[in-house]
Amino acid sequence: MSEGVATYLLGRAAEIAIDVTLPDGHAVDPATATLAITHPGGTGTDVYTMDQLAHPRIGRYLRDYIGPIPGLYVAVFTATAPDITIERTFIVEPLLAGPDTAASPPARGILCSPWVTVADVLRRPHMDRIDPEILAEAAMVASEILYIRSGRQFPGVCTATIRPTMAPQARIGPWGIFGGSYGAWGGAGGWFSLADSMASYRSWHGIEPPAVELGVYPIISIQQVLVDGQIIPPNEYRIDNKRWLVRVRPSLSAQLSVRNGWPTTPTLDLPATEPGTFAVAVTYGQAPPRSGKTAAAALAAYLAPMAGRAATGANLPARAKTVTRAGVTVDLASAAEDLASGDTGVYEADLFLSTVNPDRHRRRPTIWSPDLGTARRAGT
Repeated sequence: MSEGVATYLLGRAAEIAIDVTLPDGHAVDPATATLAITHPGGTGTDVYTMDQLAHPRIGRYLRDYIGPIPGLYVAVFTATAPDITIERTFIVEPLLAGPDTAASPPARGILCSPWVTVADVLRRPHMDRIDPEILAEAAMVASEILYIRSGRQFPGVCTATIRPTMAPQARIGPWGIFGGSYGAWGGAGGWFSLADSMASYRSWHGIEPPAVELGVYPIISIQQVLVDGQIIPPNEYRIDNKRWLVRVRPSLSAQLSVRNGWPTTPTLDLPATEPGTFAVAVTYGQAPPRSGKTAAAALAAYLAPMAGRAATGANLPARAKTVTRAGVTVDLASAAEDLASGDTGVYEADLFLSTVNPDRHRRRPTIWSPDLGTARRAGT
């Protein structure tokens, strides 16, 4: 028997579930069983016995399996007493399969995504009376305003496919003139500074292992690294200073899976699964704190009625100073005063901004000096 085809990204575990039942539908444990998983094109087969399968209940067998290459896999469960054969098929798709020729992440807006969702804004009073599309736009606008006003501290969590590269020519950097000839898969010793690429490189010929600065910060995690279209095992790289992808050896005698170091002149006009390419799927950025999300939801709720039909019974404007109920008179503070002071006029938003950016910096401060050296914290 067979079922539909499931799809998994390369490097992610496929969930293979087998249920053994008698013709009358009752679950039963067989006397013996094996699970054979054939690779795409019959290039290999992995076989698992019953004791290598999870067995949560009678008749139920499970196995998480990570396919080593993209393509169609066939899993066959063969059992005796009762004699039964069950087939499962699944597809493994390459995570970095597109013909991306860019050496940097794709162009984005100010933020990768808004700080809050429409559902967050809907929790504010009377927002259910405003079109969800308007709420979505208000959520993005509010998030962008708070991001800029907070000193650009919380860009959100972003994902990107980086295609690092370095042209083999001398360059002038803060430490002097660097350059010289080097191969496409190694590099001369020392530091290379890039003016026209996302990446900077450090070679294995110096004190430190080969490293490439991916051009995004702070790095949260690496989903996948491909060199020559082959996956680099996670134990062969680490992240330093939340920005450097460092090639490491699992042990002194270990042989690296694909070449040594990182490519310096990889091919960019081919998909990342082809020979001669180098690609990194990375998650980076920083999510706003809870106070920031609360602030964004409040600011979005304040902005939304301005873009769409006003919500009947909505709260009084945040800038209301005095209210005359009988005559329905509302005295509002000057919006120009709020803008001049850097406030939004929304209490939750202004409380958040005064907490995370009390000095009203326009962006995160940076300190650099040639006397500081180039030390970095390994594994951070």
